[in-house]
Parts: sequence; structure tokens; C-alpha cells
Amino acid sequence: MQNATTAAMMAYAASEDPERVPRDKATLYQPNGQPRAWPACTNAQRNSDQYFNPPAPRPPLNDR
Repeated sequence: MQNATTAAMMAYAASEDPERVPRDKATLYQPNGQPRAWPACTNAQRNSDQYFNPPAPRPPLNDR
């Protein structure tokens, strides 16, 4: 219940803030400091097998 209350308070505070957050794309940088392009969008995976048929569980670790 506390998380829902906190989320509601934050949403209300954000809605009353007169200064909006800019919606411009951020500039991405490589580790060497050079700007780089945004990654291309890919098609979403439309297969839910991994959710309903999870992989087999791992064997337990040996006790030491």
C-alpha cells in the first residue's frame, strides 16, 4: 500500500510541475567520448513460449 501511495503522490507532484521535461532525444556517447547513433528499432518478439514453457531448472550446486 505504501508504494501505491508514493506513486500517486509522485504522479500528482509531476502533474503540478509547471516546467516540463524535454522530449528531445539524448545524445548517446561511445566509451571514447564520441557521439554515436541510436540503435535501430527491431520487431517485437511475438512468441510467449518462454513465459509458459520456462527452461528446465538447473541442477542444485554441490554443498561444500
